[in-house]
Amino acid sequence: MFNSLKLTGLPIEIGTGGLTKYNRTVQGLPKTHWLDDADCVGKSTPTRLKIKTHQPLLITCFGRGGRQKAAPNKRLPICHNPLKPIKGWLTGDIAKHKTHGIGRITLRSRGSFVLTKPDKTQFSVKPIDLKPVFRRDGYLYKFSRVFR
Repeated sequence: MFNSLKLTGLPIEIGTGGLTKYNRTVQGLPKTHWLDDADCVGKSTPTRLKIKTHQPLLITCFGRGGRQKAAPNKRLPICHNPLKPIKGWLTGDIAKHKTHGIGRITLRSRGSFVLTKPDKTQFSVKPIDLKPVFRRDGYLYKFSRVFR
C-alpha cells in the first residue's frame, strides 16, 4: 500500500509502533485508533496537536434488514417480514416517541412497531405517536466515549 501511495506523488510518511506510542505519550493522548492513525504516526508529528473534537462519530454498517421473507415454523410461516414501508416507516428508522423518547424502529405486520432505545429497552408503540428523526440508510451512527 505504501508503494502505491508513493506513486501518487503526494507527501506520505510511515512510522513504527514505538514512535507512535512515544508521540501519543508526549502529547498526553489516550490510546485510540482515531488519534493514532491520523495524528501520532511518523517523525513529523508536531509537539502540540490541536484536536478540535473530543468525541468522534462511530459509523457501523448495520444493514437494511434480513433477506428472509418469513419466519418459518415446522409447517407454516409464523410471521412475514415486511420489506415494504408500513405507514411510511421502515425497519431501522430512528424516531421520537412522545413518551418514550428516541429509538430505532422495528416493523411488525400487525400495525404496531417496536421502539428500541439505545439502552436496549423496547416498547410497543403506534406509528401515529412517532415523529421521524432519521431515515435508515444501512448504517448505525453513534458517538464514542468522551476523552479529556
